[in-house]
Amino acid sequence: MEDSVEDFKPISVGFLLMENFTMISLAAAVEPLRMANLLSEKTLFEWHLISENGESQKASDGISVLVDTSIFEAQVLDVLVVAGGIEVHRGCSFEITKWLQELDRQGVQLGGICTGAYVLAAAGLLDNYVCSIHWESKTVLKELFPLVQPNDNLFSVDRSRLTSAGGTAPLDMMINIIRANFGSDLARAI
Repeated sequence: MEDSVEDFKPISVGFLLMENFTMISLAAAVEPLRMANLLSEKTLFEWHLISENGESQKASDGISVLVDTSIFEAQVLDVLVVAGGIEVHRGCSFEITKWLQELDRQGVQLGGICTGAYVLAAAGLLDNYVCSIHWESKTVLKELFPLVQPNDNLFSVDRSRLTSAGGTAPLDMMINIIRANFGSDLARAI
């Protein structure tokens, strides 16, 4: 039995912005969610920008982005996507690793865009998972994390993990999520 409109709870998606994240990948991930809400005339998705300490995060293009919260105060999420970028390894702190591991224990679906898969791998959350990552980081990922299975796909969905390469690849990944949750008609319309 389908939920009534009154009972419907939007899918809550968090985007953890790593230092030097790529703006195009973030926009490519958020815009399909916005379009799903617009075209359905319902709030199907809510999204929240998160940084480790709740302070604005600078993208690789130099633009600073205000976030909604920190990892310590983030609300309950259905999905958390790590937005990676240049030199993502520098931001893989102990606190972020522990937070991601806790989200995994809570059953939150975890993902990464651009080089975000590196952060998940560093937290031990991609062992024995197939994943996609920016092509420049694929070899390093294989060398540092031999249990991770990177591929050349634009995006990968493997059980509770969703990952995509950089650029506009997150758009395809998010449309796939929209299709899985709300049907092909809405996905095609986007």
